[in-house]
Amino acid sequence: MAPRPPADIASLTGLRGIAALWVVLYHLTDRLRWPVFDAGWLGVDMFFTLSGFVLTHVYADRNMFTTWRSYVGFLMVRLARIYPLHIFALLVVAAVALLVPGYWPPGFAKYPLFGLHGLVEALLLVQNWPFIGLNNWHTPSWTLSNEWMAYLMFRNCSPHPHQSTLG
Repeated sequence: MAPRPPADIASLTGLRGIAALWVVLYHLTDRLRWPVFDAGWLGVDMFFTLSGFVLTHVYADRNMFTTWRSYVGFLMVRLARIYPLHIFALLVVAAVALLVPGYWPPGFAKYPLFGLHGLVEALLLVQNWPFIGLNNWHTPSWTLSNEWMAYLMFRNCSPHPHQSTLG
């Protein structure tokens, strides 16, 4: 049996940090017209591409996708990682939106993304699946919504297709 590759790849961790910093600088320097900062949105793509690679690297050798049981286990591990902070942030935003007078201008809550329907979508992490916009109860969570969709869409992408029993 071949030795398991290390779970942490330090050089990629550093690159992910650079990508995250690039996105932060993009948001903080919107008045500066520096080309490197203007393209900071590319840091999101870079960050998630590297993260996807690291996840694949970590889980691919563990046969996480060869049975329904292992696949559901993978989903639960990932959900346990991303959902608690998501739900906390969503509930804080919802509390502020509902309790702070003037948080929303009059009539703003009539938009579906900010009504009860939008809140339920955000709770289920499906708010960005129709790709109708990034603004919802918790805008940054579009990334988690897309991540969750990718986990569900690519369930048949076994690293060992000849062993997969998912169908």
